[in-house]
Amino acid sequence: MKLIKADFTPAEFRWINREAENPFPPVVAEHEGKAYILSGFDKPAESFFHAGVLSLDELFELSLKIHGEPDPADLGRMIEIGESFGRKYREINVISVRVKGVRNAESLKILSRSPQSFLEYVKTKQPSMKTVGMYAALPESHKEFLHKYISSQPSVSAFRTAVETLTDYADRDINPDDAMLTKKLETERRETRTEFEAEFRRLGRILGGDISSQSGFETEEVTVSFTASSYEEYLKKCAELYDSRENAAELFRFLKENDIY
Repeated sequence: MKLIKADFTPAEFRWINREAENPFPPVVAEHEGKAYILSGFDKPAESFFHAGVLSLDELFELSLKIHGEPDPADLGRMIEIGESFGRKYREINVISVRVKGVRNAESLKILSRSPQSFLEYVKTKQPSMKTVGMYAALPESHKEFLHKYISSQPSVSAFRTAVETLTDYADRDINPDDAMLTKKLETERRETRTEFEAEFRRLGRILGGDISSQSGFETEEVTVSFTASSYEEYLKKCAELYDSRENAAELFRFLKENDIY
């Protein structure tokens, strides 16, 4: 890398939102006949460190060496930069090792367009990719509520609970300015959950076994089991399950009505 003087204005290759202060001249590199600046975005300069002609992967690798590990919103911007060059996220090494799945990639892009105060919270608290995905899928009014909700700096678990609650009520019209919204919805959610679980257990009993959801109702799979202390009892329980098999239709209809599958 050599220091050069230049009168050109390079295009920004910028995925980081706020750059750390440093006393060095900006770094520039060339890609496909065009100059790109990789650091020192917000300060005027007459001299640059020239990194030579680089491939797109090399541009990303060098920018990571300069700025360090990207946060979730940074990753979203990196994906969009790659797309502006006609490359999908999985075709760029430094992104593909950090982002798994098209849905996650789209969620990170949506996150990166959020208000700055919200992005600062995400950078500090580092919520899980699952939470980011649920946030990205919310209606704009629900996102707006969360943008205001984080002003109190909630814990990661409190933020996750708020996102999960809003996801359960994604089709509900809400007032983003209602500071008590999550408490109201969480109370309603608990009451609904209690009623749901009571009916689920009742339907399990008429099947002739103990019923449970190993995934916590994240999937449509249910487990029906029984215990037996003798061969005779085992045969009896099997017969009861067989005789009640038609009741399974009622169980799965109930799960479908509650959006479990």
